[in-house]
Amino acid sequence: MNFLSRGIATVGLLGGVLATSLTLGLQRAIALETETVDEQLSTVPVFILVDSAGNPLLASGESEEAPLVFMERQGAEAFIAAAQEDENAAFSEDAQIAVIWLGDLYQRTSDQIQSGTTGPDGRSLSLDFIYVPSFNQLRLASQFNEEFSGVPVFVVRFNDDDSLLTINTQNEPEPIIPMFLDLQDMQPLLDRLEEQGLAEQISVSLVSLESVLDTLEETSDETYGQIRFFPSSDVVTDIFGGNAGDDAE
Repeated sequence: MNFLSRGIATVGLLGGVLATSLTLGLQRAIALETETVDEQLSTVPVFILVDSAGNPLLASGESEEAPLVFMERQGAEAFIAAAQEDENAAFSEDAQIAVIWLGDLYQRTSDQIQSGTTGPDGRSLSLDFIYVPSFNQLRLASQFNEEFSGVPVFVVRFNDDDSLLTINTQNEPEPIIPMFLDLQDMQPLLDRLEEQGLAEQISVSLVSLESVLDTLEETSDETYGQIRFFPSSDVVTDIFGGNAGDDAE
């Protein structure tokens, strides 16, 4: 991921423009602390499949096993329905849908890997989770790139140097790089930038969650710690708007 950032000072959400910009070189010698990645993912609720004991059901590759991670409930429901139709006992007999913060799932899996825990099939556990994106967001992503695959993440860049927008918020002591998992949720930010006369200077850009996580796991550049993920408001409403009682976490 090309990583350049330029600051926007904020009052409430956004305020005046800072004239400086920053170019950051990618360093891969020592990765960011796992705790940093956990924290960045702690704002993202996801859906996983668990058995009757609450253990995540894993998908197996040639040598590794990893959790199936659904970005919306409908995807998990469709998967279970398809598994039942195909009589896939591993995912249909007692599979339940549970909600978990992605940061917690990442941390738990990381701890299991470090302790030498293996999956049910004896394969090594992997942090390369198998993500199932939101169908609606994937459709929107195809408007940016027809060949896009993965979980769509939308960011704001400056047109002149492709730098990533940074903003100051009331809840963070340092500027953050906002990354949105739902394109519609970016609109208030775009509206504010337009009010400031910046509409012609910026563009919405598409990246994949998987590529961002790969970068976070490989880079030692602490500025990547500025990244903050904004979850889909529709998913948040689904979970905390009266449906959370059905969830295991």
